[in-house]
Amino acid sequence: MNTATLRYHATATGPVTPTQLEAAMAAVDLMLDQIETVTGCTFQSDVTTLAGQVATRTVVFNVNTPDFIVNFPAGTEAGPFYNLYTHVLSGRLNTFITADNPVIA
Repeated sequence: MNTATLRYHATATGPVTPTQLEAAMAAVDLMLDQIETVTGCTFQSDVTTLAGQVATRTVVFNVNTPDFIVNFPAGTEAGPFYNLYTHVLSGRLNTFITADNPVIA
């Protein structure tokens, strides 16, 4: 186990174009340092992409750190990441956000 991958999706509707949604989604400050402090993981990457009408934001954390391993032993690694940023993104974008289950790999 080395990473936790979080994916959030939003579909462009109404007057908002897919490109506008993608840019707005990428601009939301997720305050990534806070989850690092709480869990002991470290930020690895944050990328927003567009496929048709759907903007997807993918955030990856390194979970292969001594602090994270102590706090979240085998079998519990995904716990702190479920829907972690769903409400932040939904509130800032004023749209429905779907989140994939965290992928620990």
